[in-house]
Amino acid sequence: AAPLAAAEQRPPPQQQRRPNVLLIVLRSMSRGHSLITLPRTRAVLSFLGFSEFDRHVALEGDAPESNLEALLLGESGDGGEGGGGGRGGEGDGKKKRGLLDRLRLAGYRTLDTEDTCVSSTPGAERSRLLERTDPDGAAYVGEAFRRMLCVHFDAPNCVGRYSKAQHLTAYGGKFIVSASAKEEGVATAPPPPWAAVLRFAEGDEDTMALSGTLDPLLSRFLRWLDGMPMTGNGTDIMPASGRRGGYQNDTAVFVTSDHGIHYGPYLQSPAGRREYYEPLLFARLPPVMSGKDRGALKANAAGGMWTTHSDVYETIVRVATGQEGGGGGGTSGGVPLTEELP
Repeated sequence: AAPLAAAEQRPPPQQQRRPNVLLIVLRSMSRGHSLITLPRTRAVLSFLGFSEFDRHVALEGDAPESNLEALLLGESGDGGEGGGGGRGGEGDGKKKRGLLDRLRLAGYRTLDTEDTCVSSTPGAERSRLLERTDPDGAAYVGEAFRRMLCVHFDAPNCVGRYSKAQHLTAYGGKFIVSASAKEEGVATAPPPPWAAVLRFAEGDEDTMALSGTLDPLLSRFLRWLDGMPMTGNGTDIMPASGRRGGYQNDTAVFVTSDHGIHYGPYLQSPAGRREYYEPLLFARLPPVMSGKDRGALKANAAGGMWTTHSDVYETIVRVATGQEGGGGGGTSGGVPLTEELP
């Protein structure tokens, strides 16, 4: 009877647990830009075992928001409504379901927000991303946070004693802690998985000065996520981890950007025009996923394969649901990075 009782109390295999998803998007941040302004963040990403895709490319669309649409909406990087033309080809021309829409339908708790005033967001992005709704008509969570940052027209990059980016990491961190807590009164049931998209707008300026303020903040946030000790000013705004070991064992993390600087004098230089098409992409899959998937992602990064935002969209959908990203059949034109290609 004792072995049977022990077996009944054994938790389910880790492989059955769907991973959480954290997507960090840095607006207008190229790889070259990050080498200058984010050295600590890059060092922490390397130390924590992230894989860098150094052939991640942006597509030239009808507007600078085109790559965000490919990433968050599963729509094409050229401003259309079809596939994004990633490593998998040109796509099937069908309108796709948004990334967080797909994850919500799969049972995920979701958050999508950005550390900029809602009224300052480019019109194309505002109409396509912020005002996009679920099938049941519910708006994306996160709009209230963006409205909070609209203090006045010429507001500085801070609210009170903290920068807007600090408020965003605290807001996102508290969502992670809350969504990771077990339901009250259901002590034995694990919480449903969560997915959070945190978008930082500090890089969306042409001097590379403001984006440098992200470096200590992002490096601390990533250390907090993994349950590591943090040092430096401003850590008191971060929530407590809530459990030993952080969240690295069950959270897939992607750190990317939409493109490089897209206006100003630097864009007119040869380096600026080149870097526009060279966004960041770091990724790490948790141990709850199969060794095959994690090995394929590392091999793809080490092999120098070309990737686009459509590939990231497909990867997150595959990680979270086990399905292809195309809505209503077909694919977004991307290929999951968990598929090792020859």
